[in-house]
Amino acid sequence: MNKYSKWIVLLVILLNVWFLEFFLKPLMLELCFEPVTIINNWFRFTGVELLALATITIAKVVVDGKEKKEQGKEEIDGGNEGG
Repeated sequence: MNKYSKWIVLLVILLNVWFLEFFLKPLMLELCFEPVTIINNWFRFTGVELLALATITIAKVVVDGKEKKEQGKEEIDGGNEGG
């Protein structure tokens, strides 16, 4: 998951740069107005994608931490039973 999340973040950043450079900038220069609705929806979409990815990553880290903590307790308890 970690290696894919880095690529997804990079892709979202590149898509935002592409959107600004090749879509928004020519549109604003040609029509001389700022398309507020398109801008809001684009950045809301990409922001939600990054937030969802962060949430998934955080949940995975928490679950992994709980599993490691439980394994550590089992190892400690297992060692006391033998002695």
